[in-house]
Amino acid sequence: MSFMINNVECTGCDFFEVEVMYRRADGPPVCPECGSDRKMSFRGLRFAVHGQGPGSFVPIDFGVLGKAETREDYDRCIKTIEDRFPGHRVEIESNTTEKHRLRTDERLHKQWERRKARGNDAKMVKELTAERRTIRNEKKAAAKVGKTTDVKSA
Repeated sequence: MSFMINNVECTGCDFFEVEVMYRRADGPPVCPECGSDRKMSFRGLRFAVHGQGPGSFVPIDFGVLGKAETREDYDRCIKTIEDRFPGHRVEIESNTTEKHRLRTDERLHKQWERRKARGNDAKMVKELTAERRTIRNEKKAAAKVGKTTDVKSA
């Protein structure tokens, strides 16, 4: 036995009723005013949006707590952090292009400072990279030659 709750309006007169409950199999009850059939109506429809809706929440990665894909996941992660660290506040900053570029510049500057402290400049780093690449290619070539001679001798 399945029930429906809908707004219904009369097909014969202008009678309208909000949230009438009726059996699905029987259909809406007849009009109490004129006795005509009634049909489901969207007039006067009231609805509420629960949650934030799909696509409105930007996922946040909480590391060991996982990735918060929904507002509910976010609230769960924040509650977990607050439970583990009582008396502390959780502040989350948005990630903008400017902040990302600033972090990248800081990382590259620190890398440059480390290389400078070791006495490596950009030219020396390129030379070391080229030398490593040459050694790697020579090893690959030697391994190929060794494989082809093994195949021929067998």
